[in-house]
Amino acid sequence: MSWTHFAQLCREANRACANNLLVTLAACHGQQALQELEDANELTPFCMLLAASASTTVSDVVRFSDFYETLLASEDVDQARWKLPDGFDLYYCEDTLVKLLIAYIRERTMGKGRRMRVEKLLTEVRKARPELRPRDARDHIKSRIDLSQDQFDRYRNSFLLADSAVNKDRFKLSHAQLLAFAKRAGRTPTRG
Repeated sequence: MSWTHFAQLCREANRACANNLLVTLAACHGQQALQELEDANELTPFCMLLAASASTTVSDVVRFSDFYETLLASEDVDQARWKLPDGFDLYYCEDTLVKLLIAYIRERTMGKGRRMRVEKLLTEVRKARPELRPRDARDHIKSRIDLSQDQFDRYRNSFLLADSAVNKDRFKLSHAQLLAFAKRAGRTPTRG
């Protein structure tokens, strides 16, 4: 089965679980499933994924019982994940959405990416509305190029199902926090 097909099956199960699906993959290179997470417009295939970044062994698979015993006893994924073998990592959907949106902001609304996007949109606007003064068109585009609260809410709701009644207070990330993260991530180190 391809990772794409696997991710689609997980998306269907995750939708039925209101984005509460925890997937543990003992398969070799199970983190390949994360390659399917490129579109914040689409529901994440799993709320959490515990998967290997490399090959796994039989003893790795056996150690999953330690993970499940701890998880069921503590009801705490963070505590249980320490029972996993080395080379297994935890993916959490809200963290991934932050990474996807920071990449979007940095590539399309900052620096060279922003300038290129403004020029491309300006060309399109000039073709569609030649009567507009170039300066007015440019100002209009610049005022709307940043990730808006509405766009953030759409991404958050589609990727996390954050607008679902059961998830109402679950995902705490705000638009302002995301923009602050992106701004910090966009800084280049200075020489001392």
